[in-house]
Amino acid sequence: MANDTKKPKPEAVPPEQFNEAAIDRYLQYLKFFPDSVETHFNLAIAYAETNMFEQAELEFKKTIALNPDFAEAYINLGGLYFAMGDWEACLHYNSEAYRLSDQNFVALANVGLAHLMMGEIQKSIDTCKKVVENVPEFAQAHYCLAVGYLETEEKENAKQHYLKALEYGFEPDPAFKAQMDPLLEA
Repeated sequence: MANDTKKPKPEAVPPEQFNEAAIDRYLQYLKFFPDSVETHFNLAIAYAETNMFEQAELEFKKTIALNPDFAEAYINLGGLYFAMGDWEACLHYNSEAYRLSDQNFVALANVGLAHLMMGEIQKSIDTCKKVVENVPEFAQAHYCLAVGYLETEEKENAKQHYLKALEYGFEPDPAFKAQMDPLLEA
């Protein structure tokens, strides 16, 4: 493989500009540098952002094959599986990302969310508690805790974490908001 420092880098594309033209640029770059981890990763993101999930999945897996220690590729592949409703794959890839980087609390929060979606409420609570202990302003983890605590009927804990999630900018699901509103009024 050629020395990465001597080859030109693919032009970064702002996320709001991921489109067919951006995808085409990445594909063109890969013709010359087929082992470019960065380009496979960016192409995967572009595919995901344009709802081309099957192609995104393949590119994330190519990224991981080229660099098995690239935690962000695992997180994004896990996020893709979350979007597709495959909670077990989401759990697997985010767990792997956390194994690679145990200070990556995005990966750990995603593990908690996957547990929640799989109905493993206590595992979800335990995981998300670890996240907020380390990153107190992590809105998604507070929201996940609120949902988990409401499921276990720990209403005061649910209320506390729901309010923290809102404070840190989380936009709640309307159905969950409707469940929480009476608790906030009590």
